[in-house]
Amino acid sequence: LALFAIILLLTGGLESIKTISVAASFPFLFILIAICCSMQKVLKSDTKEKYKDKIID
Repeated sequence: LALFAIILLLTGGLESIKTISVAASFPFLFILIAICCSMQKVLKSDTKEKYKDKIID
């Protein structure tokens, strides 16, 4: 992996590494959006009445 980065730096420069890193990380954007949506759904469904009888120290 480091050799690949070195070859890219020598041949294409820093711009090609920037472009490849953005293109490689783009699919993770959808995973992060899905995680945020599911977290919001869980937080909305979590009610205070579920825990009102429990004593928290």
